[in-house]
Amino acid sequence: AIQPTAKLIIEVDAAANLYISGSNKNVTVDDVFKLYAYYGNQTPEVAWTSSDEDVAEVNSTTGEVTILKAGTATITATAKDANYGSAEFELEATKKRINIKAPAGELVKTYNGERQDINFTSSDIDLEEKGITVSASYVLLTDSGVTEPKQVGTYTVSYEIDDERYTADGNVMLTINKANVVVKAKNISKEYGEEPEYELEIVSGENVADADEMTALAEFASDGAEKTANVGTYDITVTLASNGDENRNFIVSDEKGTLTVTKAPLTVTVKDVTREYGAENPALEAEYEGFKNEETADVLTGELVLAYDESINAETAVGSYSGKTTASGLSSDNYDITFVPGNVAVTKIGVKASAGTSRSSYLTIKLDKAVPGLTANNFVVRSGDENIALTEVTASSDNKTYTLKGSFSTSVTYTVAINLAGTESDATHEIISEPLAIKPSSGSTGGGGGGGGGSSAATTYTVTFETNGGNKIDSVKVSKNGTLSEPAVPTKDGYTFDGWYTDKALKTAYDFSAKVTKNFTLYAKWTEKQNESDKPTEPVEPTEPTTPEWKNPFTDVKENDWYYDNVKYANKNGLMGGTTNTTFAPNEPLTRGMLVAILYRAEGEPAVNKSIPFSEVDTNAYYANAVIWAQQNGIVNGVTENAFAPDDNITREQIAAIMHRYAQYKGYDVSVGESTNILSYTDAESISEYAISAMQYAVGSGLMKGKTETSINPQDNATRAEIAAILQRFL
Repeated sequence: AIQPTAKLIIEVDAAANLYISGSNKNVTVDDVFKLYAYYGNQTPEVAWTSSDEDVAEVNSTTGEVTILKAGTATITATAKDANYGSAEFELEATKKRINIKAPAGELVKTYNGERQDINFTSSDIDLEEKGITVSASYVLLTDSGVTEPKQVGTYTVSYEIDDERYTADGNVMLTINKANVVVKAKNISKEYGEEPEYELEIVSGENVADADEMTALAEFASDGAEKTANVGTYDITVTLASNGDENRNFIVSDEKGTLTVTKAPLTVTVKDVTREYGAENPALEAEYEGFKNEETADVLTGELVLAYDESINAETAVGSYSGKTTASGLSSDNYDITFVPGNVAVTKIGVKASAGTSRSSYLTIKLDKAVPGLTANNFVVRSGDENIALTEVTASSDNKTYTLKGSFSTSVTYTVAINLAGTESDATHEIISEPLAIKPSSGSTGGGGGGGGGSSAATTYTVTFETNGGNKIDSVKVSKNGTLSEPAVPTKDGYTFDGWYTDKALKTAYDFSAKVTKNFTLYAKWTEKQNESDKPTEPVEPTEPTTPEWKNPFTDVKENDWYYDNVKYANKNGLMGGTTNTTFAPNEPLTRGMLVAILYRAEGEPAVNKSIPFSEVDTNAYYANAVIWAQQNGIVNGVTENAFAPDDNITREQIAAIMHRYAQYKGYDVSVGESTNILSYTDAESISEYAISAMQYAVGSGLMKGKTETSINPQDNATRAEIAAILQRFL
């Protein structure tokens, strides 16, 4: 203990000579000393007291003083005998300086992710027992902004004690070393075609490092990481900088992991099939789901085998059959293939009916497919709310045309509905057309879309002959849309007969192949005969010129275009020109007027009667004569009774109707259409009723082809290229 250095001062009460001795006034905490009271040579019995027991504690009997904390206090000795009086001793106590140290193990530590304060001790006192806390501040030598002893590095540590009893201060150095951490790439798996999701795991040092944080700092690499990496196992390497700023607290070691690439699921499903009863099974198709990396079936091994169950054949009854088509034959190193069977629906054969002839004693109904065995019980003929009794029903040899006999009026519209109940076809066929409306025979033929679907009227026209001086030719009657047979050649003395003309001026020759649509008169033309001497010499017949090679003028028609040869044919033969001198516009639509003009050119532009039946057809239009010719010969009808719509784009079904009539006009055999099934096209139901037989003819004769294997697109506008193709096939 530090010895008192204060000078002894004796205070004596004025009433006596009592005084105190035994210590200095300047003392230090923890000092213990004894005071004595004297009266001369006497030591009277006194009582000792302290003015501040927190600073200086005194034994009331012995006068022993213990200094407890810094401060001032007055010690008083009071004689028990009042004759001696009392005396005072004033002292000033200061803090005691003690020794503070940090054990060697506290000055060098290893990073643990937590704050690591130094645990100070003292060789002078027990700090814990005394309740004394050593305050310390830390500053990292390399970064004065770091004042928390957590990060790796060396810190200057300033310490001090702030207490009423003791004092100490000083500096020491604290070093926190890097921790050793071992990380490993986790073993993971992924499907073929996917990307891996890497993770780290901490093999050792997990108490000082966080796996998620370490994963964010790591760089992974593996040959199996690519989406195209084949099924198998691959090493995963991980790189994580051991001395970088992000990792300054660790010394990192890394270990490889394993990436396993597994097969990806792939489903091969047989597409469902719908076909009519009695038809051959259509070719099967499959669809794939699950390919990766934009791959296709080309990467699979083997050959896809699609098959029907043997129970599915032409005789399979109408109904739905689940799982009756199968797929097999494929394998893959990278795909786990699942084959899903398909379903088959066998439907009834769809039969479309159309109205044929309407007469007072019978009606005819035409079917697009043979349905044998129909009787009067299968037809319901109505006029308004009244059922019309049938006396007889007969079928054509091919069972496609039925004649319904009964008592019919030529001024009434009948509806005819067909049912197959009670026939063998009931289980395999169905009527898919609406009840037919059969107009009276004297009614209009209808128009829409380039052709009408109604029955022909029983109308006749009278044709008279003006022989202009020749012998008389009797008038004749011709059915509407019939053709006039050329009468016997008239005679006139001195003249040669030069044909029949439609006008008195003898400028327009009559075409006996034209259809008769009104009453008219034909006029004979004559040429006066010449004497033999007046006859000119027979001219020498010129040499037939050679046809020059066609040179393609159109920049928008290339040799590899599907329609190149068709455009070449149409242009070379003068049927179709370009839209400009250098463009053909193969994909542009064609108008109704353009088509009849083309057919008119193909016929050599024969003379026509200039009477135009359609009010909106300009007589000066380029197509005027063509429209007259086509209408007079029954090749076209109007869209209404008085309108032709020459500038409307022509649809595919309108082309079929016009080419069908044109073929009949030319005398071609059009019966091929009667056996052509167009119901295999999924959009066949969108064919207008008037155009059904025409579309059958166009498809059956090869004039028209589907835009795809399953669609005929009857309502689409036809393009100029398609028209060129149809013309070449027809002509």
